[in-house]
Amino acid sequence: MAISGILSAAVSGLANASSRVAVSADNIANVNTAGYQAKEVRSATVVTRQTSETSYTSGGVTGSVRAKTDPTLDNGSNVDLASEFISIIEATVAYKAAIQVIATGDELAKELVDIKA
Repeated sequence: MAISGILSAAVSGLANASSRVAVSADNIANVNTAGYQAKEVRSATVVTRQTSETSYTSGGVTGSVRAKTDPTLDNGSNVDLASEFISIIEATVAYKAAIQVIATGDELAKELVDIKA
């Protein structure tokens, strides 16, 4: 796997985590809006097709925003604050993991430069 593939996969993870936080923030802001339909990000792994047996093509993660189908709560919307905060915590952990992948890729790139130099 090339370092660029590592970084590409990590960046897609960062973008997905950012989307999850943005959707949760929007849901939290509309918790008391009657008739508001909460949204969620459905994440999926991006699987790429190998072009040869000697090289590897990295994948990543993608997300799509969908309306939740949960029943309406007493406040007039279907936003569950506990679920939203859990989603933010999960996105934070995913964000930290992607940052660590980027840091490791950076270290590998520096080691490669040192070896080549």
